[in-house]
Order: sequence, then structure tokens, then C-alpha cells
Amino acid sequence: MYQIELKDGVRVRYEAVTVEKFRTQKAVRLLAYLAFHPGMHSRDRLLELFWPELELDSARNGLSAALGHLRVPLEDDLGQRRGSLIRATRDYVGLLPGSFTTDFDTIQDPERFLPGYYDDWVLEVREKLQAQLRRVTRPEPRAAVPTPEDLPADITPYLGREALREEVRTVLAQTRLLTLVGPGGIGKTRLALETLRSQVATGARVAWVELSSLTDPSGIPARIAGALGLKSVEALMPALRQGPVLLGLDNCEHLILGVARETESLLKACPQLTVLATSREPLTLVGESVLRLPSLTEDEAIALFCDRAQRAQRGWQLTPEQRPLLTQLWRALDGLPLALELAAAKLRTLPLPELVARLEARLAVLTSGSRSAEPRQQTLRAAIAWSYELLTPEERLLAVRLAVFQGGWSLALAEAVCGGEGILEESLAALLDSLVDKSLVHLDSVHETTRYRFLETVHEFLRGQLAALPTPEQNRLHHAHFETLFALAAAYPGRDVEPQRLWARHLDQEGDNTRQALAFCYDHAQEQALVFCNNLRMYWHLRGFFQEARQQYELALALPGAQAPTEDRVTALRELSNSYQGLGDWAAAEAVLDRLAELNLALGQPLDSQTCRAMLAFNQGDLDRSRRLFEEVLAYARTKGTPAEREHATTNMMQLLMALGEYPAVHALLDDYRAHFNDPLVVTHNQALLDLLEGKILAARTGFHAVFPIHKDLESHRDIAYLIVQFGMLAYREGEPELAAQFFGASEAWCEHYGFIIEQPEFGFRENDLAELRRLLGDDAFAAPFAQGRALKPEHTLALMESRLSHRGTKP
Repeated sequence: MYQIELKDGVRVRYEAVTVEKFRTQKAVRLLAYLAFHPGMHSRDRLLELFWPELELDSARNGLSAALGHLRVPLEDDLGQRRGSLIRATRDYVGLLPGSFTTDFDTIQDPERFLPGYYDDWVLEVREKLQAQLRRVTRPEPRAAVPTPEDLPADITPYLGREALREEVRTVLAQTRLLTLVGPGGIGKTRLALETLRSQVATGARVAWVELSSLTDPSGIPARIAGALGLKSVEALMPALRQGPVLLGLDNCEHLILGVARETESLLKACPQLTVLATSREPLTLVGESVLRLPSLTEDEAIALFCDRAQRAQRGWQLTPEQRPLLTQLWRALDGLPLALELAAAKLRTLPLPELVARLEARLAVLTSGSRSAEPRQQTLRAAIAWSYELLTPEERLLAVRLAVFQGGWSLALAEAVCGGEGILEESLAALLDSLVDKSLVHLDSVHETTRYRFLETVHEFLRGQLAALPTPEQNRLHHAHFETLFALAAAYPGRDVEPQRLWARHLDQEGDNTRQALAFCYDHAQEQALVFCNNLRMYWHLRGFFQEARQQYELALALPGAQAPTEDRVTALRELSNSYQGLGDWAAAEAVLDRLAELNLALGQPLDSQTCRAMLAFNQGDLDRSRRLFEEVLAYARTKGTPAEREHATTNMMQLLMALGEYPAVHALLDDYRAHFNDPLVVTHNQALLDLLEGKILAARTGFHAVFPIHKDLESHRDIAYLIVQFGMLAYREGEPELAAQFFGASEAWCEHYGFIIEQPEFGFRENDLAELRRLLGDDAFAAPFAQGRALKPEHTLALMESRLSHRGTKP
């Protein structure tokens, strides 16, 4: 352990060796600054502090030279490895946490703190010591507790978070130890100070203890005693036993064990003491209440940004056109107060649109905070680096590996991808829990499953650390990520409802990861690209994600490694054509069919292109051509096709015959389907629609009542779109034309929300009923309920459908 002395000059003691002479005065000043301000500091900030007069390249050279002048006597000459005290990365410089202590807490005479040094920060520290000396030496009738004036004053007003402030006050009334926990920049210190001020207003005795500059946990009692205005540590317990005191302990994370031990001792010895701590992880004491601070809401974030923007640039005003930009800014900065304040300060040099446009590189943009702030709070990157440097080596390794994920991850996914050298499989879950405790990882509950994620600001920082890993390690992580997502897509369980629901929901949660894995596949595993997309086709179909299917199939089919005439390419072309049809782009669908027909001919498989052409003719309203093609497809499928091809041909023919009104033929096909395939969901849904068309209203309602909850649970957006139309048809035939118009309006809103069209035969059914409704009601009476339906959000449409199933219409 290094002992860095700041009293009467700068000395470093290591075991029996004392180092007092350094090559340059600049190196000594840098060492003193790093020792007094533990944590990592951006190189840009250090250049600004110590070499403000030099050009950038010269300043960088000066910093590198000063670091060398410190490494030689403090590491090399002492036989210590490089980095045992001084840590330097491409962007940051600091002293290794836990490797050193300072004697600052033993300094009582301000003039003995770094005499002969006149840096601004040194002068500020001397002034604070002088103020503390005045408090200690003034006569007190009893052991003193600071007055309200002793709390650090806010320069800017505290805005918003009224509910959170009230929650803190409520919890403090019920517990003796409350720890405010959250990532750097979330606003823990400001909230704690605001809470102490509110307690002062009620006459409570409060004290504020800032721990961020303390490096040695043995100095914690002295720091608390000093904040209480006490002359010695021995007076601490008696002072805290004199009456109720609310003690604020700020920035506990780097001394977490020492703070926990001291807090426990004080709470046990002083029954009227209450402690409000701020930390990036809990103290983990018995009886501790933990409140994890959330990010600012959109309204709170915009109010804070506007206030700070007006202070940074007089006359700045938010215009209505800029409001969407602030929404983007709030999302990009995770609602972090520190990030928003740094962004507002940037308005001095960047107009708001340009600032928002640059936020993809948010850590590089938000680099100029208050000079008087703690170094770790002067830039967004420094705030995150402080947390990162406090992690154990295993925690840092896991955090960097987790950066390979996009949009969050599950424990199973982390275990599949991030284990390996340096992280034992059995310890990964515990390490992940530790990252949650230390506010680097956030935990969410989604559909009764646990999900983990980074704030985007943290994710950007860790992606930089990931990019600095050796190339083989990066490749291993990305390939493991790809293989895991590829396996998930390939695990389609078939038509059983519950397994299919769980599989699709899992893919919902891993949507961003799946897209990232596809991108990796296109670059590094092209021979598997079409297989990957084809494995996802049932998911895309279920959710109605035709736009995404189109984009991914276009990319995959264009790859040099995906040009071989294979079954996978046939499937991909067929699905691309279907995607275009689902989007209503008939010309693009036709162009793909020409490519598919050529490949079908080469492989001797005519059904794919013929089926797609029949469906295209159906959607375009050419029912005669569609019938001819579907009849050819069905005849071929019955004699030479696979069971799946025959099933598909049978259901397609049923749909066409319903549109033509040939209901006896539909009954025959439905009986044939029952005999050979008998998928209950397909049978029940088609039977309900056939009953509706034949005027069997009660039977139709019963059928729809059976299939609706299944499609809803599956989140089958396309099938629900058809059901919305069918509910409108049902309402019309039950004598409720206004409700029918509302359903038809809702069907348009639903399709617009999910990005696809209503295809045949529902499109034709809807158009026929819409024409009749307009004639029956008149344009004005029709327009109102249609507009009401058109304004419904998806969740409201589902609620309307559920309520409809419990209500019988007025017609028998």
C-alpha cells in the first residue's frame, strides 16, 4: 500500500522507502491532484488543468511525460509492475483504487496543505480547511451539529421529482438507514441534500459528510466528526447520543465496507441517529432500506434541460417545433440529470438540432461540465468510469462482455455467451447480481421474466471497452452471440399454442439482439443467412412483421454466399414475395415471383411460385385467374405434394371459395381438412367465418369466442386484424351498424399501427359491408363511429372485442 502525504509538501512512502524527489514540478502537482481526487480523470480535463497554455499536441506530450516521470520512481524503481499505482488508458488517467492512502484527514492547519502550491483546487481546499478550523475553534455550549448554513449551497434550483422526494421523507420516517442507490449522474446527491434541507426546515439537526475525496476507510470517523464540528473522534458518539440527528453520508461506493462498518457501529450506539446514504450500491446492513432512483420522466427532463439551457444561453426559449428534439434527447441520455445538464451547457456552442444529431456519440459530446464539480461529475464519461474502476476485475470483465448484447439480455443468454476464460460458469449469476447492486446493470421484469440491461450511456462506454479487447476475444463473443440467437430462432416448437407463445415472446424480448446477430451473419456467416431468416419466418408471420421480413430477406438474398439454387433460397424468395403482398406492393411481389419461378423450374418444384401467383391474383381482385391457379395447385398438391403443401393449398382454396360465395364447396374442403390435418385453430376459425357468411350468427359468435383469446395470447397481429373485420361483419348482421363501422375503422388503425394491409378475402368482405353501411346510415352518421374506431389504440381495440363477445346483438 502506498502512503501519499500532502502535509508540508508531497511525499510517497512504500514499505521502507520514501520518495520525495521527482523529475518535474508538473509531475508532483499531477500526483497531488490524482491523490486528492480518487478515480479516473479524462485526459482532456487534465490537459485543461495543467497545460492550458499549450497547443493540444504539446499538452498531450506534456501529460505523457509527467506520467513517465511518476512511473519511474513510484513503480519501476520500487520493483512494482506498471499500473500498480498509476493507471492510464487511451482516454483516462488515475490512481488505482485501493492501492494508496493519503494523510489529508490528519491536516488541521490549512497552511500545511501543499504549501507553495497555488493551483485553484488547492486554494479551494485550503479555504474549506480554514472554514472547518473556524467551526472547530468557536466556543459551543455542547458538542455541535452543523447549522443549515453548513449544508452545501445549491447554485441552481432543484426541479421536479416531487413524488420521489415525498417517498424519501416517508421512508426516512419509518427507518433509521436509507440508502439512495443509482448510477452516476442519476441525482443521488442533490436529492439527499434536498431531503436534509427539508428536515432542517422542521427544526431537525442534520449533518452532511462528503466522502468522495477520502481514500482510506480508517479516516471515515474523523470525516464524520469534522462534519459535526467536533475536535476529536472520541467526541463523536457522545455528540450523536444527545438527541435526534439526521446524518447524510454522500458517495459511499468506493469505501463501501468501511462505511458499512462505521454506520452499523453508530446506529447501534446512538438510538436517535438516522442515516441517509448515497451510493452506487447498497451498504447491505440489517434494517437498511434501499431506494433505487429512477431516471427523470420526460416532463421532468425537459423542465430541467430548459432551466439549465436558459442559464447557459440567455434568451434561449423552447419552441413547439423543438419539443420532439427534447424527447429524443431525453431518450438518448436515459433521463440522467447530469447528462441533461451537460447537454444544456453545450447550447453555448451547438444549436439544439445539431446537439441532438451528435448524441450517437454522447460520451464524446458531453465533455465540459462545471469546473467546480468533483472530477468524476465533470463529464458523462468520467461519471461512468468512476463506477467502472470500482468494480472487481471479474466484474469488469463480465461488464465488458455483456456489452455485446443489444437491448438487454436474460441470465440464460449471458451464461451462453459471456462465460469462459476469467469467469467461472457457476459464478456468472452472482457477478451479474453484483453489477445490478452496483447500479451498472438495471433489472427489469418483462412478462414475468427477468431481463437485464444497461443504460445507453453506460452501454456506449462499455462498447468502447469491448472494442479495446484483443480481436480474437471480440470475435469469440460476437460468434457466441450469433450462435445463441440462431439457435433460438431455430427452436420453433410447431403449432402447439403455449410453446409457440413462449417462443415468440422470447424472440420479442431479443429483437435487438436478433437483428444484431443477423447483421453479424451477413458479414461473417453468409452461408447461414437464408437459414437464419427462414427460421424467423413463422415469428415474422405471427407478428405481422412484413416490413422487417422484407428488409432482412432482401439483404440475405443479395449476399454472394446465398446464391446457390437451394431449398432455402426457394423458401426465402417465397417469403419475400409474401412480405411484399402483406405490404400491398403488388409490383415488387410480381418481380420476385419471376425469380422464384425460374428457380422452381430448375429444381422441379412448381408449387411455390404458382401458389404465390394465385394469392397475388386474389389480392388484386382477379378471382377467375386466382381460382384457376389455386385449382392447379390443389390438384398437384393432392397427388405429388407434401402434407404441408396439401394443407396450405386446401386452406387457400377455402378462402377463395368463401369470397366467391360457394359455401357448399367450402364445407367439402373443410371436411377434407378435418380428415387429413385437423388443426383445431384453423378449423374453428374457418368454420366461424363460414357460419357468419351463411347467417348462422350464434354459431359464428361461439366460434369467434373460442379463437379470439388464442390469437390474443399468441399476439398474432395478422389473425387479430382479420378478426376485427369479422367482428365488424358480425355486428352488422346482429343489427348494430354503428358498432360495425367502429370495428371497420379500428381495423384500419390496427393495420396502420403494425404496418401491413388487410388481404383477401377479408378485404373484400369489409369493402362490401362498408358500402352497405354508408347507404344504410348516410355519410355523416357513418363517419362518426368509423372515426371513433380509427382513433383506437391496439389495446383499446382488444378491449372492445372482449366486451363485444360478452354482449349479444339485437338480431337473432
